[in-house]
Amino acid sequence: MKLRTEFLLTVCAKSEARSGTSGVNLFDMLYCEEGLNAMEHWFNAREEKPFRETHFLPLMRKCTDLSDFEILTLFDVFDFEQRGYILFRDVFLLLALLAARDSKATTKLLYLNGPDIFRVCCLGIARRVRPYDAVRFLEALNFNEEPFYLAMDELGFPDDKCLNIEEFTLLMFAVFSAWDNPPQDSFLERQAARLVAVTTSTPTDLDDKRSVSQTETVKDIVTESEVSPRKHVQRMGPCRKIFRCSIS
Repeated sequence: MKLRTEFLLTVCAKSEARSGTSGVNLFDMLYCEEGLNAMEHWFNAREEKPFRETHFLPLMRKCTDLSDFEILTLFDVFDFEQRGYILFRDVFLLLALLAARDSKATTKLLYLNGPDIFRVCCLGIARRVRPYDAVRFLEALNFNEEPFYLAMDELGFPDDKCLNIEEFTLLMFAVFSAWDNPPQDSFLERQAARLVAVTTSTPTDLDDKRSVSQTETVKDIVTESEVSPRKHVQRMGPCRKIFRCSIS
């Protein structure tokens, strides 16, 4: 999925101008007091209410390159109470997710609004999320769900386990951290390329280089990203006021 930023940049232009933070990424422009106010003003200025499929389609056409079928699937995900319309807080959450995805700031958003992402995916009163619903959410936003399954295996979770908020957040962090900080080429890929380079070298070339058998020991070529969303988080109280759900 490719994000078309023109609409969000236009709406958030006042946010950038007022805060004097020209050059910041799209997520930071949107997820601040001015950005929230600008989006809320746009939302409330619409003549037709509430925000139904007929309003959601043109908005997502402006913001993404998704097909109409994919857009309607996304609408169904965020219309989790099956009311036929979406409230402003969920429209804003979706746009924040799109901006965070584009800005590689999804772990930051997860820290700020993890309970709200859980609310979108959970089974109502049960306060649990099925892996199927979590993967459906990820697929609708074009995230790679493989880290989700890998994390489930590592934690020993069965495929049919209903996840509480702590388990859900842990699995989502695996997905979002992989998106924000994609792993570098694997050790085997680099070693294979190195072997090809050595085997195609002439004897003269080899004399000028260290022998492959005498190369330095490789240590920690591939390291896990130690990304903690907490250290990236700024105080964004005004935005969090619109998310008033209580997750027990």
